[in-house]
Amino acid sequence: MFSLREGKLVIALLTALGLSACQSTSTTNPPVETVKQEVKPIVYVAQEGLTAKLRFSKALEYLENGQEGQAKVELQSYLASIPDSKSAKDLLTQIEMDPKTFFPQESFAVVLKSGESLSTLSKNYLGSALKFYALAKYNQISNPSRVNIGQTINIPLTASASKKRQLESQGDVASKADVSPIGDTDPKPDKASTVKTSDSSNKDQVASNNKKAAVLTSAAPVETAETVLASLLKALEAKDFVVAQQQVEKLQGFGEISKQARPLVIKTLTGDAARLSALNKPLAANRYAQIAQLNLQDNDNLAAFDHLKKASLLDPANVQVSEDMLVLQKDLSDKYHREASSAYRRQELDLAIEKWNKVLEIDPQHSSAKLYRAQAIELKERLKKLNN
Repeated sequence: MFSLREGKLVIALLTALGLSACQSTSTTNPPVETVKQEVKPIVYVAQEGLTAKLRFSKALEYLENGQEGQAKVELQSYLASIPDSKSAKDLLTQIEMDPKTFFPQESFAVVLKSGESLSTLSKNYLGSALKFYALAKYNQISNPSRVNIGQTINIPLTASASKKRQLESQGDVASKADVSPIGDTDPKPDKASTVKTSDSSNKDQVASNNKKAAVLTSAAPVETAETVLASLLKALEAKDFVVAQQQVEKLQGFGEISKQARPLVIKTLTGDAARLSALNKPLAANRYAQIAQLNLQDNDNLAAFDHLKKASLLDPANVQVSEDMLVLQKDLSDKYHREASSAYRRQELDLAIEKWNKVLEIDPQHSSAKLYRAQAIELKERLKKLNN
């Protein structure tokens, strides 16, 4: 047993040891160095096993969704197999170049309407639907597929856009004009009235020249667009597509085919393409591609896609036809997909399913259309059971 004095000494010793321990544990630890983790850049690799067509289509899809890194490697891989592709080179330039350098800085604003997209605006104003990505960058839109009706889009004032805008302005003026413009109401003198007739010798010379011209004209009648069109009509009535095609080529020499003449030209090209399909596939494909361009002038994109598809099947080696078809395929499938999604949100399920069917008819590999169409069909079946 400890004595009282010894006990006090033990307690004092233990207390001293405890304080010492506390002091030793409260010693400041050395600072921990924070290790900076190096952020490694994402390395994009082109997908393996894709055909050239599918790779180009995938590149368009990636760009449409703002995934330019993956799009870039797919386009580079595509160019490795199709080195002369102007479309792929143009898309790569759009990715790599500053949009303010790619396009003029001057611009004008348009409001996105129902059924429009950056692709349709690019086609209408910039001359090519493929410029949709540069247009998106120009407007600081990171995802070109996510634009809304009513959204303001700035169109760079290229030569093509300026011409289109001027034509639209003239159309608006013409449609609003109910009466002749106020101003110079005096009839303009025609060229004949400006000729001096005081000198009788001049009159005789003019008469002599007119007689010579009349003789030459009767000996060698000059063809006009109207006479060629009449010959074309006769050839079509006789179902002579060889002669009809010759008349179409003459008609094309007069410039752009008029709206009134297009149906006859399309009928000719269709008949000649059918005739050539077994004889000369590349030439037949060229005929279908010409029809597609006329369809586009009439804003019939679906018919244009069908004719480009026929051309591509006849001549798979025609890279430009294949690329034009894929661009139009993307544009049409996106259009119908947007319409289907809108109908689905309104609970118009039959219309939504119909639109998604159209998407898959145009692009059987459209994954979103497959998924949402299946959901719409399932929802329709559930509602049908509830109603029963």
